[in-house]
Amino acid sequence: MPLTSKGNAGVPGFPPDSGHTPWIRWATVLGKVVLTLGLGGAGGWLLAWLDAPAPWLTGSMLAVAASALSGLPLAMPNWMRTLAFVMLGISIGSAVTPGALDEIRTWPGSVCLLLLGVAATTAASAAHLTRVRGWDVMTARYCALPGALSQVLVLAMRSGADLPRIVLAQSLWVFVLVALLPWLVPTQGEAGPAQIHAVVELTTGGSATMLMAGLATGILFDRLGIPGGALLGGMLASALLHGTGMLEGRLPGPLPLAAFVATGCVIGLRFRGASLFRMRATVRGGLESVVIAIVITAAFALAA
Repeated sequence: MPLTSKGNAGVPGFPPDSGHTPWIRWATVLGKVVLTLGLGGAGGWLLAWLDAPAPWLTGSMLAVAASALSGLPLAMPNWMRTLAFVMLGISIGSAVTPGALDEIRTWPGSVCLLLLGVAATTAASAAHLTRVRGWDVMTARYCALPGALSQVLVLAMRSGADLPRIVLAQSLWVFVLVALLPWLVPTQGEAGPAQIHAVVELTTGGSATMLMAGLATGILFDRLGIPGGALLGGMLASALLHGTGMLEGRLPGPLPLAAFVATGCVIGLRFRGASLFRMRATVRGGLESVVIAIVITAAFALAA
């Protein structure tokens, strides 16, 4: 589904159009982009204030999706989408540190069972959605992937899958994890508040190096036609630089939040023209796949 509309000629990231002078087209597109980002930022701030899970991504996505369904004139240029995806990938890849790699080597049995459990969960849920609910294979696979809401949605964007359906199905995963997990997992003794570790931020030079490496790799992957190329490129560049110890820390200040808001806006725009009837049907299939996943995951947990 296209993310653009009339009045975008001469603007990078938008298709050409005719009928208005260039400065009017620029002003029109700029107004749409500002409105989109403003709605996304407001939605993210609201959910952050409510202490909701993944607030900046989910809040911006919900706000823009509701506005798109109502017919408001919204738009996002392609270059902004690519930059947001690269920064998301950088944030994900920053978790790959030398210390984390050393720890992973001490968990061979658990890691193997985890990988097998994720594969079995995804395969069973996807098979149910395709054979019982009649969903197309690509959409079912992305709906069945457990967790990692932002990564799954970014990877699905260029796959031709039904993105609104994936958003709903993945949101059910988030709901189950946040609302039901505390009741399903027993605690031993009195658990104190989780220890909060100080987050190291990259220096200005380190941030510039990280962004240039991530953008170069992300744009290259995009040009090669790799699904989720911008996200994967940023993630790979970040993982290499952090895993080898060349850089340490995350992008500074509001950059990660801005990336989540921009990504939520791009995803929310995909709801334009979505069918409410299909959205209701998606909830039922999504809940069924979550139940299947919980059963299979419990079996692997017992094995572990």
